[in-house]
Amino acid sequence: MAKANSAAAAAATPTNSKGGGDVRKNGAAAQKFKRAFRKGAKVAGGAGKAAKVAAAPKKEKAMLPPKSGADVSANWKRLLAEQPSVASAATAKSSGKAGKKNGEKGKAKQPAKKAAKRDVRAIVDKVVQEAADGDDEWFKEDATAAEAGGAGEGAAAAAAAGAASPNDAAATAAAASKKGQPKTHLPPPAPAPRRPPALVTGQFTGPTKFLGIDCEMVGVGADGVQSALARVSIVNSHGHVQVDTFVRAQEKVTDYRTHVSGVRPEDIRDAPTFAEVQKQVSDLCLSRVLVGHDMKHDLDALLLPHPRSLRRDTAQFKPFRSLTKGRTPGLKRLAKYFLGMDIQEGEHSSVTDAQVTMLLYKKHAKEWEKSMQQKRFKNKGGVGGVEKARR
Repeated sequence: MAKANSAAAAAATPTNSKGGGDVRKNGAAAQKFKRAFRKGAKVAGGAGKAAKVAAAPKKEKAMLPPKSGADVSANWKRLLAEQPSVASAATAKSSGKAGKKNGEKGKAKQPAKKAAKRDVRAIVDKVVQEAADGDDEWFKEDATAAEAGGAGEGAAAAAAAGAASPNDAAATAAAASKKGQPKTHLPPPAPAPRRPPALVTGQFTGPTKFLGIDCEMVGVGADGVQSALARVSIVNSHGHVQVDTFVRAQEKVTDYRTHVSGVRPEDIRDAPTFAEVQKQVSDLCLSRVLVGHDMKHDLDALLLPHPRSLRRDTAQFKPFRSLTKGRTPGLKRLAKYFLGMDIQEGEHSSVTDAQVTMLLYKKHAKEWEKSMQQKRFKNKGGVGGVEKARR
């Protein structure tokens, strides 16, 4: 019984075709044989497909209609006359591709796609009719150009121009001269100039809650580097002048800085004294909001303190400083950018500068006051600080 089982096992074990040996012992050789067999079958299959493709008859590619502005020769005219169905199919195919591309961009262009497909046949019929009537200059045949094989495009344009009217001839010659030249893109039209606002905007001439202030300085000291007050100008919120006076210098002036300040020796010779001007300005500005540009220097020159909550400095307003990436912006640049005004072209005028600062504030008053309220709220410690202050 044992001998029979061993014999059956030996008969069931696969052997190598070359003369013995267990195939399982030669597994690597078997796998290699399988890969080679599969690769050969794949190559054979690919060759068969290539042979089928080569043997298949090639489909004649339909001619597409010429684009706008392209040369429409007699061949295309003949194609339209003899094979209108081919031309219609080619036009429909090109229109379908364009419609598909537009449809991927959005559903808004779907109606245009459907309309193009629906009217393709009508467009082709119209072109064929125009070719038959001979009214269209593009469909007129030129025997000379046809014999030259398309080399005489310029001669064809000249012959067509001769057959047409003088105006058409000039247009055709211009088109022939422009052919082959790169397209020129004209720059966009310049924006309409912005009208600068008026410096005086109201009829009320008295003092208001908000006052614009600006000062001009002269140089004192050995080199004229130190600054001394020479002129003060204050306007109300409508731009009307409240104070505009020169100031007699307390020290010897060594540099009048006329090219900037506009101050000359005769202006301050008989001017009011510094104390008189200081008192006049102090009485006017008491409990009022001052609007100015970099007014710290003006208040220092006047030797007058003023609460920070009652200051609106155009040199410190964050939206204005963003124009110069955090640096202190010049009043001239702010006026040009936000108001469209050109100031300080030559000698400065403190009246004009005060009026401009007031216009800048009024233009951004809502945003400015909102930022001031947020700053006060933050300084009081938020909601907890406000509740604590109420108690």
